[in-house]
Amino acid sequence: MAETPMAKVVRLRPKTEVDAEAAAWLARLDAISGPADPEAGRRIFFHTRIGQCGTCHRRDGRGAVVGPDLTLVGRQGDRASLLRSILEPDRDVAPQYRAHVLQLTDGTAFTGMLLRSSNVEVYRDLTGRERRFAPEEIDEAHELRTSVMPAGLPLGLTDRELRDVLAWLASR
Repeated sequence: MAETPMAKVVRLRPKTEVDAEAAAWLARLDAISGPADPEAGRRIFFHTRIGQCGTCHRRDGRGAVVGPDLTLVGRQGDRASLLRSILEPDRDVAPQYRAHVLQLTDGTAFTGMLLRSSNVEVYRDLTGRERRFAPEEIDEAHELRTSVMPAGLPLGLTDRELRDVLAWLASR
């Protein structure tokens, strides 16, 4: 069957399973015309419906405290490592950001990050609030090895938006 003039060519986004794909993503983002706009990236990062990054992360004192503070992230790695962290959030989860799932004696479940443990267990929930549980309130506890950051988050962004967020994160 011959292609019609109305047929669309759809370029698939690179897969994210291996390190080599970060280079393919960067090449794709670098091919976008015009310079990256870090200020637009900042707005997208904190936008409550587009980037949504600020609902878990802080930068420059703004945002939530669920995930890592990203104020200095631009000094800690190159663009490829920043992009890999966005594309593959489960890849390198620091122990203090591993979620714990608790089955409580009242029949409910709780998910959060363990902050400290003594005569009570203190967790940060997924909204950033601290919750305390006495040991007798917990039936079971499991540590997850995955990130609470949703995989596929960049699929909600255009390539230009992703490039701008990456530019803002890398800036300092």
